[in-house]
Amino acid sequence: MTSNDVAGSRKRSYPMLLLAVESVFNSALEKGGMNRYQAFAFTYHEMDRRVNDSSPWIRCATHIALFKVAHANGVHLKLGDPFESDFRDELRDSLNAVDISTLKEATSVEDLGGFERDAELVHGAYLC
Repeated sequence: MTSNDVAGSRKRSYPMLLLAVESVFNSALEKGGMNRYQAFAFTYHEMDRRVNDSSPWIRCATHIALFKVAHANGVHLKLGDPFESDFRDELRDSLNAVDISTLKEATSVEDLGGFERDAELVHGAYLC
């Protein structure tokens, strides 16, 4: 992926995606009466269009936002659970498809927001 691919395909900034994920997750908790695990699964489903976007940047940023919100709310994935393993695999694949240094060159500081920091947090919490 080149810097032109990133700049041309980026439809949303990371802070905007994070805000959208937080909003859906919090609504599921507060209005939907879901527990945090149900809220995570619901939010993941609601963000499906972005998780499957043709842009590697959008896919990756959405995954990082989803797992950052999950981590902040104490959602822990079980290692042996096939359903949760699929979440991890999708996260790993989306991270592997994006070159952070290319993103930094092609993306404004405002659009990246706390992406790099959150990516490191999510990687350590869910992929190590």
